[in-house]
Amino acid sequence: MRFLTPVIVPNADYSESPIVDALSSNLACLSMRPVKALISSAALRHNLGVVRRCAPHSHVFGVVKANAYGHGLAQVARALEAADGLALREIDAAVRLRESGYARRIAVHEGLVGAAELPVAVQHDLTVAEHNGQHTHMLDAAPGGPPHDWVLKMNTWVNRYRVT
Repeated sequence: MRFLTPVIVPNADYSESPIVDALSSNLACLSMRPVKALISSAALRHNLGVVRRCAPHSHVFGVVKANAYGHGLAQVARALEAADGLALREIDAAVRLRESGYARRIAVHEGLVGAAELPVAVQHDLTVAEHNGQHTHMLDAAPGGPPHDWVLKMNTWVNRYRVT
């Protein structure tokens, strides 16, 4: 099985990295050369096909972070139109995608920041990921009960999450 590499990530956000925290006093000596990142829609479609062949009875979501690293959520959504849905970190991006006419399932894989986002998720038919006790209580306390579409996100090891 061969995956094609659809993107080279330039200047990735390492703000939550413990290594960066440990080296914060030495960051001035680190320098990055400019990198041009290209997204290949054909490579994304190919990789989706490989995943589908490996797991033919599974639901497959494309995970898109940081507006596809600045290349545009819309472009990636078009490239992954054969996916069962997209998983986004931020509810704002999920709302924008839904309002742009995207009709497939959209999961907010970081869950909700607060109870005020729950009505937004319901209004825009978003799938909510539950991965901590705070979310469980928030979903249970929601007016009218929890949203109809939510998934359980489990930390399987070293913050590698899997959605079931």
